[in-house]
Amino acid sequence: MLKSELARSSREKTPVSAMICDIDHFKQINDVHGHLVGDLVLQQVSARLQELIRSYDAVGRYGGEEFLIVLGRCDAADLKKRAEEVREGVFQSPFLTDSEPISISLSVGAITIEDWNNSISIEPLLKEADAALYRAKAAGRNCVVYAESMVVL
Repeated sequence: MLKSELARSSREKTPVSAMICDIDHFKQINDVHGHLVGDLVLQQVSARLQELIRSYDAVGRYGGEEFLIVLGRCDAADLKKRAEEVREGVFQSPFLTDSEPISISLSVGAITIEDWNNSISIEPLLKEADAALYRAKAAGRNCVVYAESMVVL
C-alpha cells in the first residue's frame, strides 16, 4: 500500500504520510495476562485503528506490536491532527478482555513526504518514521514524534 501511495503521490503531486505506532509496554500485557489476551489486544487495537482512519487509508501490522498506517493525500498539518486523533483514540477507552479491561497507549513516529521530483523508496521513509518512534518512546511514551525531516522536499 505504501509503495502504491508513493507512486500516486508522485504522479498526482500530492503528499503522503505514514505513522508507525507501537503499543507501549506490550510485553507486560503478555507477561501479566498471557499471550492469548495479548493476541486479543492486538486484534482489538487493529480494529480500533481501522475505525480511526479514513476509509481510503490503510493500517496493517508492521511487526510484533507495531502497526503501520499509510495516509494518502495527507499533508504535514493534517498528519499532526490525525496522529493525535489515533493516539488519543486508542488511549481513551480500555480494551475489554475476559479477565479485566486493559488500558493501552501508543508511541507514534510520523512522517510526511512531498517529493515529486525524485523517487522516494520505502526504506528511508520507514527508517525516518522508526527513528521518530524511538524518540517518542524516549520522551516517555504515549506521544507522537515527527520525523526530523518532517516534510521531505
